[in-house]
Amino acid sequence: VVAGAPEPNTSTVLKSVGSGKYAARNESSVGGYQGGGFMWINRPGKESFEVRWDAGDTVLDLKQVIKSQTGMQLDDQALQSNGMLLGPDSQLLDDWIIDVGGITKMVSGNAPDVWCFDNTDDIEREAASPQIITDEDWGEMTDTDRLVQKLIRGVAAFFSVYVVLEAFGLLPWNPNGALFPALVAQLQRSAMEAGTYAPPPGLEPSIPAAVPPPAPPAAPPAP
Repeated sequence: VVAGAPEPNTSTVLKSVGSGKYAARNESSVGGYQGGGFMWINRPGKESFEVRWDAGDTVLDLKQVIKSQTGMQLDDQALQSNGMLLGPDSQLLDDWIIDVGGITKMVSGNAPDVWCFDNTDDIEREAASPQIITDEDWGEMTDTDRLVQKLIRGVAAFFSVYVVLEAFGLLPWNPNGALFPALVAQLQRSAMEAGTYAPPPGLEPSIPAAVPPPAPPAAPPAP
């Protein structure tokens, strides 16, 4: 892999993608059955540069060139093209260009642009944006803070139980409930039948009529 395509009167690093082409680079010497090609290496917020590879070069060879141009370590490089990751390191670039660009790109030798991301960016972002409340902050809470925290948890637990009971109709003060109002009414009826309870006027629960016992079976006819 050759960065900057060592041709006369050319720069090794171009300022931006598409700002120029290498002069007299003899495009017929790459692509097709002979392999090799050119690709742009882009980095977010950094200068882009063009790389030429030859038949037999691999993704690892490309990473070595990127390291020499940018100083980025091999393990920190995340290479993508057309939404696809490059790799493994042993993959031939001649095979990769077919996978990502098809036969047309392979024949021309002009590969799609490659984006090089730094894997350490996520670590740096996490270090720059720590948790708002850390374990150390919890350790510095006062007694008042702990009391407020317990009250909030208690209120949340109460409403959770309330919602469950309301959903199943188990609230004793709910006249439209399913279980407790029916149980109270049954106890009132039993107490009224036993004569131990007299409800206030107008609030007497309805007592269903007694079910008569079944009639005895008819006697068989005399012989």
